[in-house]
Amino acid sequence: FPMAQQQLEEVITAGKDMKEKIKTRKNEVDATIRQAFSKLQQLLHQREEHLLAKSSEEAMAKDARLAIQLEGVQSLLESMSNCHNLASVATSKYGDVELLSISHTLHN
Repeated sequence: FPMAQQQLEEVITAGKDMKEKIKTRKNEVDATIRQAFSKLQQLLHQREEHLLAKSSEEAMAKDARLAIQLEGVQSLLESMSNCHNLASVATSKYGDVELLSISHTLHN
């Protein structure tokens, strides 16, 4: 009977040791998961910041392109107005029918 009791105590001690090893390993795995999750959150945050910055850069570039196009259109309108004025002066001063036609074309 003492032999069985000793074997039982050995089994209980081995079980406690195994339980402690499992608990330690579980804690290690939990820590690894928390670290990986934290790293993933950090990477997602960095990606979001990168996308926002890229979107902002693209918007600024688009605004710059539109500003250049607007300047071009304004310059063209100014040139057309100047041509119309010149043609109007030339037709009223010289009576040139061809210039009058150009003037009407530019005006419309």
